[in-house]
Amino acid sequence: MFISGTTGEGFLLSVNERLSLIQAWRQALDQLKDTQQLLAIVNVSSTVVDDVESLASKVESLGFDGVALLPPIYYTVSTREQLVGYLKPILQKAAPGTPFLYYHIPSLSGELKCTFI
Repeated sequence: MFISGTTGEGFLLSVNERLSLIQAWRQALDQLKDTQQLLAIVNVSSTVVDDVESLASKVESLGFDGVALLPPIYYTVSTREQLVGYLKPILQKAAPGTPFLYYHIPSLSGELKCTFI
Protein backbone atom coordinates (compact mmCIF):
# COMPACT_ATOMS: atom_id res chain seq x y z
CA MET A 1 0.00 0.00 0.00
CA PHE A 2 1.24 3.48 -0.83
CA ILE A 3 -0.75 5.60 1.60
CA SER A 4 -1.35 9.33 1.08
CA GLY A 5 -0.85 9.18 -2.63
CA THR A 6 2.06 9.94 -4.82
CA THR A 7 2.41 13.41 -6.29
CA GLY A 8 -0.97 14.92 -5.58
CA GLU A 9 -3.47 13.36 -3.22
CA GLY A 10 -1.65 13.97 0.05
CA PHE A 11 -0.97 17.59 -0.78
CA LEU A 12 -4.71 18.21 -1.01
CA LEU A 13 -5.30 17.26 2.63
CA SER A 14 -4.55 19.18 5.79
CA VAL A 15 -2.04 17.74 8.24
CA ASN A 16 -4.86 16.72 10.57
CA GLU A 17 -6.65 14.96 7.72
CA ARG A 18 -3.47 13.14 6.78
CA LEU A 19 -2.86 12.13 10.40
CA SER A 20 -6.42 10.77 10.55
CA LEU A 21 -5.87 8.91 7.29
CA ILE A 22 -2.64 7.36 8.59
CA GLN A 23 -4.35 6.28 11.82
CA ALA A 24 -7.30 4.78 9.92
CA TRP A 25 -4.94 2.79 7.69
CA ARG A 26 -3.05 1.49 10.73
CA GLN A 27 -6.30 0.30 12.28
CA ALA A 28 -7.38 -1.37 9.04
CA LEU A 29 -4.01 -3.07 8.55
CA ASP A 30 -3.99 -4.30 12.14
CA GLN A 31 -7.28 -6.12 11.51
CA LEU A 32 -5.84 -8.23 8.68
CA LYS A 33 -5.03 -11.87 9.32
CA ASP A 34 -1.39 -12.90 9.33
CA THR A 35 -1.80 -14.43 5.88
CA GLN A 36 -3.12 -11.13 4.51
CA GLN A 37 -0.36 -8.78 5.65
CA LEU A 38 0.50 -5.94 3.29
CA LEU A 39 3.60 -3.80 2.93
CA ALA A 40 2.50 -0.27 3.85
CA ILE A 41 4.52 2.85 3.04
CA VAL A 42 3.24 6.35 3.79
CA ASN A 43 4.05 9.39 1.67
CA VAL A 44 4.73 12.29 4.05
CA SER A 45 5.66 14.89 1.41
CA SER A 46 4.70 18.50 2.02
CA THR A 47 5.94 21.97 1.23
CA VAL A 48 6.22 22.54 5.01
CA VAL A 49 9.15 20.75 6.68
CA ASP A 50 7.47 20.78 10.11
CA ASP A 51 4.49 18.95 8.58
CA VAL A 52 6.80 16.36 7.01
CA GLU A 53 8.42 15.78 10.39
CA SER A 54 5.06 15.45 12.17
CA LEU A 55 3.77 12.99 9.61
CA ALA A 56 7.00 10.95 9.51
CA SER A 57 7.10 10.77 13.29
CA LYS A 58 3.51 9.49 13.37
CA VAL A 59 4.31 6.92 10.66
CA GLU A 60 7.22 5.62 12.71
CA SER A 61 5.28 5.55 15.98
CA LEU A 62 2.53 3.50 14.35
CA GLY A 63 5.00 0.97 12.95
CA PHE A 64 4.49 1.34 9.21
CA ASP A 65 6.94 -0.38 6.88
CA GLY A 66 8.36 2.81 5.41
CA VAL A 67 8.27 6.56 4.88
CA ALA A 68 8.23 8.04 1.38
CA LEU A 69 9.24 11.59 0.60
CA LEU A 70 9.37 13.61 -2.60
CA PRO A 71 12.28 15.95 -3.28
CA PRO A 72 11.68 19.66 -2.68
CA ILE A 73 9.07 20.68 -5.25
CA TYR A 74 9.55 24.41 -5.47
CA TYR A 75 13.26 25.00 -5.18
CA THR A 76 14.61 21.85 -6.79
CA VAL A 77 17.98 20.53 -5.74
CA SER A 78 20.81 20.32 -8.22
CA THR A 79 23.51 18.51 -6.25
CA ARG A 80 23.69 15.38 -4.18
CA GLU A 81 24.76 17.44 -1.17
CA GLN A 82 21.67 19.65 -1.43
CA LEU A 83 19.41 16.62 -1.57
CA VAL A 84 21.06 14.94 1.40
CA GLY A 85 20.99 18.27 3.24
CA TYR A 86 17.22 18.38 2.78
CA LEU A 87 16.39 14.74 3.53
CA LYS A 88 18.82 13.71 6.25
CA PRO A 89 17.84 16.12 9.05
CA ILE A 90 14.14 15.43 8.52
CA LEU A 91 14.51 11.67 8.60
CA GLN A 92 17.05 11.53 11.41
CA LYS A 93 14.84 13.68 13.60
CA ALA A 94 11.38 12.35 12.76
CA ALA A 95 11.75 8.72 11.68
CA PRO A 96 15.26 7.42 12.28
CA GLY A 97 14.17 3.80 12.68
CA THR A 98 11.89 3.51 9.65
CA PRO A 99 13.01 2.54 6.14
CA PHE A 100 12.93 5.43 3.69
CA LEU A 101 11.79 5.59 0.07
CA TYR A 102 12.98 8.57 -1.96
CA TYR A 103 10.13 9.13 -4.40
CA HIS A 104 11.57 10.87 -7.43
CA ILE A 105 10.07 11.40 -10.87
CA PRO A 106 12.58 13.56 -12.79
CA SER A 107 10.05 14.75 -15.37
CA LEU A 108 7.89 16.21 -12.58
CA SER A 109 10.34 17.26 -9.91
CA GLY A 110 13.51 18.13 -11.79
CA GLU A 111 16.35 15.90 -12.82
CA LEU A 112 19.21 15.70 -10.40
CA LYS A 113 22.29 15.03 -12.49
CA CYS A 114 24.60 13.32 -10.06
CA THR A 115 25.53 9.78 -9.22
CA PHE A 116 24.00 8.16 -6.15
CA ILE A 117 26.27 5.45 -4.81
